[in-house]
Amino acid sequence: MRIVLVSAAAAALCLSAFPAFAGSPEIEARYSKTFKTCPGMERSTAEMIDCIGAETTLQDKALNTTYQKVMADLNDRQKANLKAAQRAWITYRDAWCAAQEDSDWGSISRIVANNCVLDETIRRTIELENFPPET
Repeated sequence: MRIVLVSAAAAALCLSAFPAFAGSPEIEARYSKTFKTCPGMERSTAEMIDCIGAETTLQDKALNTTYQKVMADLNDRQKANLKAAQRAWITYRDAWCAAQEDSDWGSISRIVANNCVLDETIRRTIELENFPPET
């Protein structure tokens, strides 16, 4: 397996070329300080994926905490509906992000796909923080 070294300038260029990689300001504001300064983001694809993976684990914990808080305030019918929606969302997220990786697109697509999972997880946390919708 060949590991490609990426300079900071090249990484920035790659990231700006892939809209799915670049999070919205609201999403990027949720990135941890550790992730924002992760040294692996300037190195190999594997190290970039490791940095993204560690941040995804952190953000997934935030999502689960938010989900549990929302569920605690719902009645049984509402809980069942949200649980079904959450399962469907997980299926969607995984399929959507997997579709962004293909060997024909090079190793950057692995980074894009992994970052997709991260950003979609943060996006879902934000959605759940605003749930249920105001009536």
